[in-house]
Amino acid sequence: MSHDAYQMQWAEAMNDLQEQVRVEQVPKEPNELGVENCEEWPPEEFFQHFAVLYIKYIEIYKKLEECYDQMVHPQKRATIKPALEAVMSRIALIKKDLSDYNPRRGSIYIHLDQLLFDLKYDPSVIEIPVPRYFKEDDQIPVDIKFKEQPEKKAKKKKGKKKKKKKAAKDDEEEVKEPPPSLEQKRQLLDGLLSTYCGTDEPELEIVHDPFTFDMDIIDAIRMIQKHERGRNYRNRIIDIINRWGNEDENSRGKGGANIQSEKPSKDESCIMFQKLFKGIVDRKRIDQIRNEELSFLGMAPKPKDLTDKTQDPIKKAEETREGRKATQIEKMKDYENAKVDLKDEIKESQGPEIQESMLQERREWITQEIQRKGGAIPTSLEDFYKRDEVEAPLSPEEEELKKMMEEEEAKKKKKGKKEKKAGGDDDEKEDIKMKFGEFQDGFNDKWATKDETDNFDQDYDTEMVKDEVKPDIQKEFKKEVDEMIMLELENIKISQAGFKEKKKKKKGKKKKGKKGKKKKKKDPEWLNWPKKIPGLKQIKKMSCVEDLLAELVQMGIAKKFPAQKLSNFKGDFNYLHSMMDDLTVGPQDPSMALIRQLVTEICIFPLGSKLVKDRAQFVRSCLFYGPPGSGKTLVAHAVVHETASMVFDLSPISIQGRYSEKGGENKMVASVFACARHFQPAVVYIDECEKVFPQKKKKGKKGKKAPSRLKKPIIAWKKKLPQKDRILIIGCSSEPHNAVKKDMRAMWDQAIYFPFPDFSTRRNLWKDFIEKCNGTVTQGFPLSTLAHISVGYSAGSIYKTCKHVLTDYRIKQLRTRPLRLSEFMGPLSLTHCALDDLYKDYRKFTDFITKDDKRQAAMKAAENGDKEDDGKKGKKGKKGKKGKKKK
Repeated sequence: MSHDAYQMQWAEAMNDLQEQVRVEQVPKEPNELGVENCEEWPPEEFFQHFAVLYIKYIEIYKKLEECYDQMVHPQKRATIKPALEAVMSRIALIKKDLSDYNPRRGSIYIHLDQLLFDLKYDPSVIEIPVPRYFKEDDQIPVDIKFKEQPEKKAKKKKGKKKKKKKAAKDDEEEVKEPPPSLEQKRQLLDGLLSTYCGTDEPELEIVHDPFTFDMDIIDAIRMIQKHERGRNYRNRIIDIINRWGNEDENSRGKGGANIQSEKPSKDESCIMFQKLFKGIVDRKRIDQIRNEELSFLGMAPKPKDLTDKTQDPIKKAEETREGRKATQIEKMKDYENAKVDLKDEIKESQGPEIQESMLQERREWITQEIQRKGGAIPTSLEDFYKRDEVEAPLSPEEEELKKMMEEEEAKKKKKGKKEKKAGGDDDEKEDIKMKFGEFQDGFNDKWATKDETDNFDQDYDTEMVKDEVKPDIQKEFKKEVDEMIMLELENIKISQAGFKEKKKKKKGKKKKGKKGKKKKKKDPEWLNWPKKIPGLKQIKKMSCVEDLLAELVQMGIAKKFPAQKLSNFKGDFNYLHSMMDDLTVGPQDPSMALIRQLVTEICIFPLGSKLVKDRAQFVRSCLFYGPPGSGKTLVAHAVVHETASMVFDLSPISIQGRYSEKGGENKMVASVFACARHFQPAVVYIDECEKVFPQKKKKGKKGKKAPSRLKKPIIAWKKKLPQKDRILIIGCSSEPHNAVKKDMRAMWDQAIYFPFPDFSTRRNLWKDFIEKCNGTVTQGFPLSTLAHISVGYSAGSIYKTCKHVLTDYRIKQLRTRPLRLSEFMGPLSLTHCALDDLYKDYRKFTDFITKDDKRQAAMKAAENGDKEDDGKKGKKGKKGKKGKKKK
C-alpha cells in the first residue's frame, strides 16, 4: 500500500471513532418497547449494545494499528499512537461490561457467534491482532492524562496529607533516570547468560518423548545386535525355502506343467511394460483433469508454479514491512536531530523575544493581583501557574443549578448499582470521549486538509517541529524569568518598611530545614515497596539491581524463552457456542480463537501499554490450566515474546536446590519482584503450579525445600503489586485438581482453560503439522478420518505423532507413493490420551474457580422452591436433637 492509502485508512478510522462516541449514548434513548429509563432495560439489551460497540472498536483498532506500523512519517505516528492506546483501553473496559451482562454472569468466556451471524460478519472480525510495536524499541512516548476518580480517604490526619503532597512535588523536581530500553535489557541479559551459563540462546523445554527408551549405550548396542542377528537368521531361512521351492518345480518335469518357470518372450514382456506404463500415464492425466476442473469451480486451490512461489504475496508484504521499518528509523533520527537544531536556532533568533513576552505576562498578572488584593504584593508565583485551575466565580443562579445537579447525582448513587452497570464507569467513559474528541480535533487541524503531494519521502514538517520545541524553550527560560520577577518583587518590597529584615530571617530558617532533608537518602524505585513484605530487608544489602539480576541468572531463574507468536496457537472459531451453552450446567469448552482473544486482552495489552494497565481491569496473575500438550507453555512463551518482557522462572524444576538456606525463599521471591519492577515489562512464570499449593504437606526433614515453600511469599508479594507496574504472574498447570482449590482461587485473578481441540481444529492441526514436517497432503488423504480418530488427543500428541511418522527415510518414499492412514495409527496410540475421569476433574475445577457452581446451585434451588429449604430445616432439627441427647 502507498502512503496515500494509509492516510485514507487513518482518516476513515478517525471518522469511525467520532461516530462511535456518539453511539455510546444510545441506551439512554427509548428502546423498541418505548422504555425511556435505561435502568428498566433487560440485561440482554445491554449485552447486545456493548457487543456491537466491542466489534466496532476492534475494527477501528485494526486500522489504527496497521497505520501506526506501516506509516513512515514520524509526526503522524506520534499523533496516531495516543488514539491507538486509548482505543485499546476502551476495548478492555467494554469487555468488562460484557462479562457483567453475560448470560452466564461474570464469565470471561463471551460468545458472539449469534450476533456475528445476525450482522453477517465473518468471525475474523473479532480476531484481535497483537500490536507489533510492543516487541520493538518504540521511541514515541504516550502521555494521556485522564481525570482520576476521587479515592476514598480518611478525614483524619490532614497534616500527613500535606506532607505527602510536598514530598511528591520535591520528587517531581528531581531528575529521575529513564527506564532501560529494550536493547539495553537484551544486551545486559545476553551478557549475563553468556558469562554464567556459557550461551545466550533460549532454554528449550524438556519434553518426554514417548517413542524413545531410557537406556545406556551398552543396552542399546546389545539390542541392536540382537535384532541384527534375528534379521540375518530370517534372511537365511527365506533363502533356504526359495532353493527348496525351485528344486521341487524343476523335478516336476519339462512338459509345460510349471507355467511360472517358463520365461515370457520379448513381445509379451514389451506388451506387459506398455500396459503398466499406459496405466500410470492415464491415471496421472485423469488426476490432472480432475484437479483442473475442481480448481476451475473453486472447490480446490490452484497449484503453485515457480512464478507463484517466487512472487508470494506474504513474503512480499514482509519484505515491504522490513523496508518501511528501516525508513521509519531513519526518519525518526532525522526528526530528533531536527528538534535539537531548530531548538538552538530559535534560542539564538527568538530567545530575547520569548523572554520578554514571558516577563510581560507575569508583570501583568502581578499588577492584577495587587489591584485585586488591595495593594498586597504576592510573595511567590505559585498562584500564577495555578491561575487556569481556579474556577471563575459563579452567579447566584448558576450556584442554584449546581446544587440541584449535585442533589440529583446523590439520589442516583443511592438507587443502587444498576446505573453504574448500565453505563459502565461514567467518569471513565466521559474522560475517554473527551480524549477521542481531542484526537479527532488534532487530526482535523493538522492532517485532514494538509496537502502533501510534494512530500513523497514523508519528511517531517519544520513548522510543526518549531511549535513542538517552543514549550521546551519556555521551560528552560522559566527559571531565569522567575528569578528576574522575584528580584523585581523584592525591590518593590524593599521600598516599603520592614520587609527586608523579615525576609532574611525566613530565608535562614528555610535553609536549615532544607539541609536536614538533604541528609536523608531515599531508596531507589525498585526498593520502594511496603515494609511488611518478606525478604525485603535481605535485598537492601545489595548495591544495585544489576547484581540481583546477575545472581538470578546464575541460579537459573532469570532466563530466555524461545520466540513464539500467539498466531502459532492455532485453532478455529466455534460457530454454535451460544446455542450449545446450557446455563443449568457448567460452561462449554472455549474455542481456540476465544483463548487467543482472552490472552491478548488480559495479558498482552496491559503488559505492553502503560495506559491500558492504568485504565483497564487490574489483573496481577493469570492461570493457564488444561491437559498436557494443549498449548499452555506455547502461549506463555508467546506472551513473553510479543511484549518483549523479561522472564523470571519460579517453577519447581528451576528452584530445586536453589536458595535452600533459612529464609532463602523470601530472598528469592523478593529478588525476582525487585528486578521485575526495574526491568518492566516482566513475567513471573510458574510451571506445574499445583505443586506450590499441594493438598497434603510433605513430612520429613526436607519438607521446607519442597515447592510449597513459595506459597506464603508469592501470595504476599502478589497482594502488594501496585497497579502501575507492568508485572504479570503466569501459572501453568496440567493437574489443578490436585492443589488446594481455595489457595488457587486466592492466588489467581483470572483463569483460562485450555481444552482439547475440537473436530475442525484437529483437522487443521493434522494438515499443518504434516506440512510442517515436510510431508504432502494429497486430495484423497482422509484428514476427516484422522480428526475423528484423534478425539481426546491434544495438539502436542498430534505433533509428536507427525514428527515420528515423517522421518527422512519416509519422506523419500513419499515421492513415489502417497501417505497412508495406517502409518499414523500405531504412533498415535503411544501418545497421551485423556480419559473421561480427567474431563470431569477439569469441569469441577472450572466450576469452582469461576464460581459457577454457586450460580448452578442457586438456579436449582430456585427451581425446587421451598423443598430445599424444608430439607435444610430438617437437618438442623436433627442436629439439635443430637445435641440434647448429649446433654
